[in-house]
Amino acid sequence: MNNKITAYKFYKHFSNTEGNQHIAGLFAIETILNLVERYSPQNILELGLGIGSVSYSVIEFSKKINLKMNYYGTEKNIFCLEELPKNLENKFNHIRLFSEAKDLPRDIKFDFIIIDGSDDSLKSIKNSVSERAIIYIEGYRISQVNLVKSFFPRNKYVSVISGYKNPNFGPFDKKKWSGGGQLIFVNPTFYQRAHYLYLKVLTSFKYKVLRKLNKFS
Repeated sequence: MNNKITAYKFYKHFSNTEGNQHIAGLFAIETILNLVERYSPQNILELGLGIGSVSYSVIEFSKKINLKMNYYGTEKNIFCLEELPKNLENKFNHIRLFSEAKDLPRDIKFDFIIIDGSDDSLKSIKNSVSERAIIYIEGYRISQVNLVKSFFPRNKYVSVISGYKNPNFGPFDKKKWSGGGQLIFVNPTFYQRAHYLYLKVLTSFKYKVLRKLNKFS
């Protein structure tokens, strides 16, 4: 499955919504879909639902790959809370919504955590991750990266970046790269370590080759 094409469709859909400055970038959506397809997480947590671009994409994508999963999310911004049910429509019923991470049920262990916003109660996720969980932090929130890494001393961390620029439509500057993200394997398996090494090489290639080739495109 070409997840970039699928992510492009979702990104374009949300580029036309009110408050589109709150949506995730195309690369972030593509990366998240790739991780969902590769690891088939059963319990997903998104910290900072925004207006629903990521949750919509994951829920719709999960149907296509026949993945049964549970989706949890946090959001306390009033505008976003008003827009979420409008944008997700029937998909909104698939989300268990909480105000902050500290409000999440303590008996749930999350396999995949997506951090797409600030959350003062981030420390509370320390005991809410499964043994082989993956954490994706959208953008370049290094303070959050360092905090999360401090919880998991055996972690493997890699920065992932896009090799293409933002589309001509949407809220983000088309002259700039379509973002990046920070990926943390909290207690990696051999397979996850191999994936981590692959991503390290890929990121280096994008910096040294792809971005130079596409610099003036």
